[in-house]
Amino acid sequence: MIPVKQPDHNAASYLVGGGIASLAAAVFLIRDGDVQGHTITILEESSRIDGSLDAAGNTTDGYVMRGRMIESKYLCTYDLFSSIPTLDGTTTVTQEIFDWNETMKTSSKCRLFRDGRRVDAPRFGLSEMDILNLERLAIEPEVFPGRTAIATRIYRRVS
Repeated sequence: MIPVKQPDHNAASYLVGGGIASLAAAVFLIRDGDVQGHTITILEESSRIDGSLDAAGNTTDGYVMRGRMIESKYLCTYDLFSSIPTLDGTTTVTQEIFDWNETMKTSSKCRLFRDGRRVDAPRFGLSEMDILNLERLAIEPEVFPGRTAIATRIYRRVS
């Protein structure tokens, strides 16, 4: 029988960057790695902790938020948030999101505005598998696809 290694509660962990990746890594270290929170240090060179999830703007010039949650159903995000208590400690952040969504029913079909008017995004006709393939292609080294060809399909714009 192989002995189970016990965590070293005095070991230090250093995470580089104050964005969502480091914050999530800290939560997972605490939750799944039995790491003590006070041993985790997050290093950030700028004066703001938010990485690409920074949001800025105003009603005159508009708003910009560079980052985005790229998973289609937010399963990883909800799993992460399910282990984080709300500020008042009565529930989890995931449950707070679900409760808010029940309280405030919304339907967002448009996220782009220009000159105060809604700009509808075109329907590209991509399946979830198409989107996953594009995302995978974006992160793989250029040599990986080799001699693979990209087939194109012609889509008609749906109004």
